[in-house]
Amino acid sequence: MTRVNTVFLDIGATLISGPPEPPNKTLARAAGLPPESARAIGRVMMTHEFSGPGEVAERLAREIPGFPHDSGIIAHLWEAQADSTREIEGATQAVETMVRMDARVFLVSNIWVPYYQSFCKTCPRIAGAVSGSILSFRTGSIKPDPAIFRAAMELARAAPGECVMAGDSYDTDIAPALELGIRAAWIVHRPDREEAYIKGIRDGTLPSPDRIVSSIGELPAVLDLLRTEQ
Repeated sequence: MTRVNTVFLDIGATLISGPPEPPNKTLARAAGLPPESARAIGRVMMTHEFSGPGEVAERLAREIPGFPHDSGIIAHLWEAQADSTREIEGATQAVETMVRMDARVFLVSNIWVPYYQSFCKTCPRIAGAVSGSILSFRTGSIKPDPAIFRAAMELARAAPGECVMAGDSYDTDIAPALELGIRAAWIVHRPDREEAYIKGIRDGTLPSPDRIVSSIGELPAVLDLLRTEQ
């Protein structure tokens, strides 16, 4: 069997934590739009490499019915998101340990520009240790779209069996990776948000990841185990 030598890592809620409310939901509420509009707002925010709040406001006003052409609320959110992250305990150590294990680590994430900027300031050693990144605002596609995972494998020049995807979301990280034959390590540190998927795995109605862990600090051991199994 092919040796696992490539690790794909989600960013938000995997390497860093931030505000409790996602930015798309914050914008929907601030704009006076119904909660269901947050999904469309998020897709716009995370699939364009905006240079600043004004571009975001213009795009949202053009694509989201009822969204006000007001960059003020977006400017406030942009500033907050660019300085709002905290490293999840053990993230830097885990990444650097896997690199020392001769693994190539890539970031594969749904993220918008200011939050990525905040990540780079918060976790400079991680940003400097990874071999590359596939980010939704650069690719124009968001997980669980298989395109973003295929782009990651192409960048890494790796076959599915050589890769393991690690992230906190079953729906956007684990399930699409498994469908493509990528190994998967599910970091379940917020089980209340993943309850339905946990139940599905227990019931046998959903495919199980290769490993389930409670913290990112366990990833190097997972990588070692996956290699041992091969």
